[in-house]
Amino acid sequence: KNIVHDDDTWNSHHRKRGKPSSLPSSLSSLPLYIHSLITALVASCSKSSTGYSCAKDVLLDLKRFSENPNSNVRKYLGDESSIVHRSLQLGVDIKFYGRQVQLTMIQHFFETVIRNESCPLMSVVSGCPGAGKSTSVNEVKSRFRGEDLLLIEVKFNKFSRPDSVLTSALNSIFANMVATSNASNALQSMKQRICDAFEYENELYDAIPQLLVFLQGGSFVSNSPPIFGGKKSNQLEFMLCRLIGAIASDEIPVVLYLDDLQWADQATLDLIGMLMLDPSITYFGILGCYRDNEVDKRHPLFGLLEAIRLNGAPLASIHVGPIERECVNSIVSDTLCLPPSLCRPLSTVIHQKAGGVILFVIRFLNSLNKQGHLVYCLESRRWTWDLEKIKSERVSEDFVVHTTLQMNSLPKLVQIGFMSAACLGSNFNASILGKTIEDEEFDVCSFLEIGKDGGYIEESGLGSFSWTHDQIQQAAYDLIPPTQRESFHYQLGQMLLENSTNCEMKRDALFFIVDNMNKGVDLKLDR
Repeated sequence: KNIVHDDDTWNSHHRKRGKPSSLPSSLSSLPLYIHSLITALVASCSKSSTGYSCAKDVLLDLKRFSENPNSNVRKYLGDESSIVHRSLQLGVDIKFYGRQVQLTMIQHFFETVIRNESCPLMSVVSGCPGAGKSTSVNEVKSRFRGEDLLLIEVKFNKFSRPDSVLTSALNSIFANMVATSNASNALQSMKQRICDAFEYENELYDAIPQLLVFLQGGSFVSNSPPIFGGKKSNQLEFMLCRLIGAIASDEIPVVLYLDDLQWADQATLDLIGMLMLDPSITYFGILGCYRDNEVDKRHPLFGLLEAIRLNGAPLASIHVGPIERECVNSIVSDTLCLPPSLCRPLSTVIHQKAGGVILFVIRFLNSLNKQGHLVYCLESRRWTWDLEKIKSERVSEDFVVHTTLQMNSLPKLVQIGFMSAACLGSNFNASILGKTIEDEEFDVCSFLEIGKDGGYIEESGLGSFSWTHDQIQQAAYDLIPPTQRESFHYQLGQMLLENSTNCEMKRDALFFIVDNMNKGVDLKLDR
């Protein structure tokens, strides 16, 4: 009503001529959602492609706004100057659209473990790469951090050996307990249970040196755990099973979270079987994630899960599949601050090209913005797009191939930075990365900013960074031509060796030097 009275001339012109002219200035103060709805209504009069096609869509969009107007107003108000000059900003909760059922099931698993007085529980989360398996688990597990539950996190990595990650994770857990100097009754009881289970097991303490420090209340040591497996592998598996059983209690329930199980070694899979079939272990659960497109009936993990089911142990399966078309439309609507009906033509194309894979949807939206196919128009106060150009975009069905092609368009030095970072693993240190590149024009800080802005990497600690997804690390690694990979690994290790001091080598760089030089030799031998 106020808008009409603010500009009677516009209103009269619109009635007499049956076509819109320039809109009243009052509209500029409205939230983007309402502004876009009104301008689309006006555009409908001239049968513009940016307008509504039917009254039903208008009603649905108004209904959505009316369901929670205060929330929508806050959501859609923003600094337009920052929108114009910055990349498209995606909300942190975008990754969980269409995942409420899976999030609820994962939360139920954690809650059940905390009060479970009987045998061990297990849940496995499966889905294709980029579907949001690990993201969903990470969202739920953040709600359970603290002394009420001990979370042992293990992530297997395609680029590193899997046979030491479990002992490394346990070593880190006990190192944290030593560092925090927590003398709670629960930890004292844990010490007693571990001491009762073991007298002096050299092999166990060699594998997890911080365990001995924890039990003796000594000072921190930085021994690296040896490889899990070998001649005494079965004995170590048995001791690890007893150790986890001794840690878990009603005071400190334990969840063993195993990510990317498709890359787990046989020793770890055997240990999972032992843990799940031990009725004496209580207040304990195993939560695993794996890519179902990489696990067929011949895969050892498939055999393990079947054996657990046949033995009657509690095993729940949670599938994370592609999101529905309407979920993609909600993502586009909330990101662009536009009514859902106006976004449907765009979101339909995005859903089709990304296959409903959430990671692909997010990266495709970002790429459209960077290529200029999706831009914010100050004059119309809304995001606009060229649908025909977007339809003609050639997109590989393989996310890794698509991301590698995107990286290929970046400056050469940035590509070299990505290749080197990929060789350093899923996590890397900025100072170590700087020592791997010989070109004096390479600036680590600038590279890291480009990587973060593009959504390729994220800061995980002081000077430490991680890939936002292992598929993105794989895409960065694929920038290295296959015929040059052995020499690239070897030269990277050689550069680190030459540029590191003795102190740095002992503290940080030695593993990366040996790992990359070994991979260079191994690849050459394989060829």
